[in-house]
Amino acid sequence: MLNPSRKVECPHCHRMNRWKGSPKGSDTLCCRYCKTFITTYDEYIETMVHRDVTRTMVKYADPDSDQQIEILKKGLCKKTKE
Repeated sequence: MLNPSRKVECPHCHRMNRWKGSPKGSDTLCCRYCKTFITTYDEYIETMVHRDVTRTMVKYADPDSDQQIEILKKGLCKKTKE
């Protein structure tokens, strides 16, 4: 799931920062400690989605055979009920 707290670690000083309010796509986030530019909100969302998709793909790339059989059983049961 996406990071609901919107916390972002500064790549320079490694302290946590966060978006305030409802940021727009082009809004920038600068570190409140070292004042370095971190990212824009659009880039932040794109990075979070990319990480989430990658994590999900890795999770299902080599599924457990027992899990795969259970998924097939559920799918077949739904199909036969229709």
